Amino acid sequence: MPHEDALAKVPLFSQLSRKELSRLGRAVVERKYKKGETIVKEGEQAVAFFMVTKGKVEVIGGAGTKKATKLNELSAGAFFGEMALLDGMPRNATVKALDDTECMV
Repeated sequence: MPHEDALAKVPLFSQLSRKELSRLGRAVVERKYKKGETIVKEGEQAVAFFMVTKGKVEVIGGAGTKKATKLNELSAGAFFGEMALLDGMPRNATVKALDDTECMV
């Protein structure tokens, strides 16, 4: 049940019943990313939502350009990737692992 408990803490899923959380939890996979590895890339089509369970990531706008800007830093318990899933638009930022990182996807 650890996936369900973690998902229940995400505002997007907080109103789901235990049964719905359990169903969603069965779809979760755990992924590991090495320090410096790109997790999602700006402009890509969204296929997943990520919740950081270990480590730290940085969110970068305009990655790979002269105007690259660090938008945020997220650690365990934080999540990202929900907007592109909800609005169907491409990813609007790149997310990279600052440490060896684990995410529920």
